Parts: sequence; C-alpha cells; structure tokens
Amino acid sequence: MGDVINLPPAGERCAFCKRRPATRLCDMPIGHTRYIGHPPRSLMLKAQKSDNAFVKVEMERTVTCDAPVCDECATRIWADIDLCPSCKRKLKGAIR
Repeated sequence: MGDVINLPPAGERCAFCKRRPATRLCDMPIGHTRYIGHPPRSLMLKAQKSDNAFVKVEMERTVTCDAPVCDECATRIWADIDLCPSCKRKLKGAIR
C-alpha cells in the first residue's frame, strides 16, 4: 500500500491541484467598484473622527479574482503579483 497523505482542510486547499495548502490569492483584476454619493453605512463608521483627524474612506477599489492558490500552481509575474492557472490562460489569450 502507498503512504498516507494528510491533506489540509477543504477551505485551505489550492483550488486547482486540491492537494497542497493555499498560500496565495490570485491578483488578477476582474472588476472595479466605485461608490457614488454617500459611502455605504459599513464605511461610514470608519469616517468618524479619530485623534482629531478623519480616517480615509475607500470610495474606489479594484476587485481581484482571489482564487486560493498554492506555491506550485501560482505564477508570479512581478514582485508581489500572483496569478492562478485560469487567469494566466486568460491573460495569455488576451495578449495574443
């Protein structure tokens, strides 16, 4: 018989190989959100005064893929930008 392999819990595994622990999230931009007008109530709490200065409320942000990926499946394209295999294929197709 073969060796026993201890897999990490399902929520902590790589979404692609499903065997190794996910240590990174995919950084491929897939969208952009912008709050128009007044910020949502969840962000209004952050806009309260703190130490006589207002805390910056994030009104725009880039939405990323955030697929959980292990070190083996991830492709690092810059110092701290990682792509999952499916986003890597999409990017290659867009470049061609």
